[in-house]
Amino acid sequence: MLNGASCPERRRRPRREVKDFNRFGGSAAVSSCREFGRGRGKRAAAEAAAGALDEDIGCTHCAQVRDQPADAVVAAAERADWEPPTALTAVLLPESQVRPVLTHVDPRTLNPVEDLPGAPDGVAVLLVAEPRSPSTASRTRLLRVVADHGAVVGPTVPWLEVAASYERAVRCHALPGVAGEPAVPGDTIDTESRLAELILAADPAALADLRAKVLAPLASLRPAAVEKLTETLRSWLLHHGRREDIAAELFVHGQTVRYRMSQLREVYGDRLEDPRFVLEATLALAVR
Repeated sequence: MLNGASCPERRRRPRREVKDFNRFGGSAAVSSCREFGRGRGKRAAAEAAAGALDEDIGCTHCAQVRDQPADAVVAAAERADWEPPTALTAVLLPESQVRPVLTHVDPRTLNPVEDLPGAPDGVAVLLVAEPRSPSTASRTRLLRVVADHGAVVGPTVPWLEVAASYERAVRCHALPGVAGEPAVPGDTIDTESRLAELILAADPAALADLRAKVLAPLASLRPAAVEKLTETLRSWLLHHGRREDIAAELFVHGQTVRYRMSQLREVYGDRLEDPRFVLEATLALAVR
């Protein structure tokens, strides 16, 4: 096991080893050790390793296809005296919430001190170590730990592929209704619950074009009518035409739903029965 001597600012290293370590972010690790205090065993080593892995996190590809070879990252972790866990989970959260969360996660969890590509302002990054093989139970525990801390939790991935977890968390943080304005202040967002939104947000221009194509038949109507018929069409698609469910979602009477659907059938005709149109309309209108 590790002790306080494993922090890289407290142990003298051969010049070549120090040079190699700095290439992987060793200076960031030293800053991290100074910030959190000297001689804190596993936590200090993890902070050192965070700097060593900064370059890996910044890469846009998995370790197998990026410019930075996996064995080089492994070597950097070894020089930082950091024992890699089976998996890591990227977690974005307000900087003020880092310390409360760190006290409840595996001590090998990393807290990179360097600015990472795409990181939102005022948001810190934790790469939470998975102490055992990832499971539904372990993810539930992590979500419970970060609950009420305003976190965005990426997928749990093998530690060398943590760039993928970080990138997904960043994309989720940028989704409407997540960045800066969660439904309830302090809400934690699990990216696994936002996969559909992430897919639909992958090409905003294409989604906008698809939405315009789907709603084109309504173009001649008044804006107020277009808004009501659009929300009714969306609800009809998502509830598979169940009138009671549509009425409940829209807070209208069932007869109102019937009237609006008659208008939509007059405008769209047989397209409402066309599987291709149903697919396109569902995708275009799924996310408000």
